[in-house]
Amino acid sequence: MEIQIPITTHPLNFTRRILDYEIPGLKSFEDFALFLAQAFETDEVYHLDILLNALPTWGNQVTEENVAMLEPAFENMFERVIRQKRKLENIILGLVSAYMEHVESKYPCKSRKLEKLKTQALEIDEEYARDCIGYKRFLMPFEKRIMPYSFTGFWKIGIYAIEKMRNNDPLPLLSTPTHLPIWIDPIVLINRIACYQENNRNPHDMDMQLALQRCRLSNTAEALKLAKHKLKGEIKDLMLFLLNPEASPNKTPNHPAWWITAEITRSPDMYSNTPYTWDIYTMPAKPGIFGHQEYQAIRINTPPCRHNEHSYDLFMQYTLNAEEDHLYYARPHLLDDAYASIVKEIQTLVFVWDEEPLLAIHYAKMLQQFHTPLREMHYLFLAVCLLGPHATLRKYGVQIYLDKVSNGTMDSAWLERTIEKMKAGKAAPPKRFTNISNNSMIRISQPHNSKI
Repeated sequence: MEIQIPITTHPLNFTRRILDYEIPGLKSFEDFALFLAQAFETDEVYHLDILLNALPTWGNQVTEENVAMLEPAFENMFERVIRQKRKLENIILGLVSAYMEHVESKYPCKSRKLEKLKTQALEIDEEYARDCIGYKRFLMPFEKRIMPYSFTGFWKIGIYAIEKMRNNDPLPLLSTPTHLPIWIDPIVLINRIACYQENNRNPHDMDMQLALQRCRLSNTAEALKLAKHKLKGEIKDLMLFLLNPEASPNKTPNHPAWWITAEITRSPDMYSNTPYTWDIYTMPAKPGIFGHQEYQAIRINTPPCRHNEHSYDLFMQYTLNAEEDHLYYARPHLLDDAYASIVKEIQTLVFVWDEEPLLAIHYAKMLQQFHTPLREMHYLFLAVCLLGPHATLRKYGVQIYLDKVSNGTMDSAWLERTIEKMKAGKAAPPKRFTNISNNSMIRISQPHNSKI
């Protein structure tokens, strides 16, 4: 399931190349069994989504002849009951455990090794639950599992997927991504919704919201025509609103959370009544802490969500200020809080303590992958990359700039204002950007030269 993306050698081709990569789907029960066995081994951000969709679509293809193919996955799950640490792995473990119970209800286990591992895992789980305050049991029904608040949306979709599997309902989830890194092709989404309407089924609330958040909003003309032809009712109006910037929202919707999600996805500035702002202040030295001298720091003012006063159950609200990458990829159009958070981390760990900017590089890759309009926090993060002391991070900053100029999403004047503000506040060396622009950002093409 791992995809190798070729290294970008020419920035003018970057947008077309990355968006052309489809996420491979499962084609057989053998694919499903192999995927399940590897579910704990991968860091691909879309694997949880494939697992959620695979349970109802492939989980019931198990027979007495092929059930043994699932044993490696179940053995792997038991071995990780105690070793698991990451929140994402926690929810994957719960889904695999629920599937194992579903399979055992049809085909009781005949593997002595698997039975031994199961008994051992249950004993350890019960012992920890008895002796450790705050321990959350792993081997329990998925519906009763205690999940981190930020994963509540995925937990609810997981409950829905398990119910579909138990009811032998093979309709696909709406929110499963189709293209790298996590986008959903709007045409595919419309066809999925149409399938629900043809079967007189209503979408699941969280599944629909997540699908809206991930819908790719570039080149939507064909998708608009398809929505007008294949959809009906409020969902038709909703999709036309999402895909058409000129469309107006429904004033009295039956699903207000869907419309709020579509509004923010289409126009992320609608998230709050006030924008993100930042300034520079002097961070005083801390006596007694080696190397902690006075320095200029960036202070970011995070605006509140303007929909907080409502009681709507919003998927994106669960993921705000999250720490797991997968949660940021759940809302690729709204990543302002992610970049605000990483800027705060960079200025201390990288600018002051001179540590390796591994997390910052990861976020730089994320900014490079998502071709969405840039806003204040995007430009601030990019400026921090370009002005930072580490060469690797600066190289990513340069590549991001070149890519964004090529695909027309870079406002060079906005970036210039951000860099000048940092230089004026002495938050970065004034000559660093001059050096990197002269060495790496000009003589690429005429459009790049004019922007720089």
